[in-house]
Amino acid sequence: MQLLRRGDTGVFKVSGSPQVIESMFSGFLHRYAKRDPNVEVRLIEEIGTQTLELLDRGEVHLEQTLAYTARAADARFASYLLDSMELLARFPCFP
Repeated sequence: MQLLRRGDTGVFKVSGSPQVIESMFSGFLHRYAKRDPNVEVRLIEEIGTQTLELLDRGEVHLEQTLAYTARAADARFASYLLDSMELLARFPCFP
């Protein structure tokens, strides 16, 4: 009961785009599991405004979305701007 009350156990549900889950969360999850082994992190792939809808309905505890798609003035939620993510475009080389 003490673990539940302190938030040291349970399920932490996070939604985000497949790219962010693959690039950012893959390394984070291993470190988090060592720090809080009684907390299960459940990742939900979702993009666009659907992530905010999940948060609004209480189906996730944290959502990641592109800054330009979020409503900055929405007082129901706190926001934190994450560092930039480098993107790479690849294409075939033709002789």
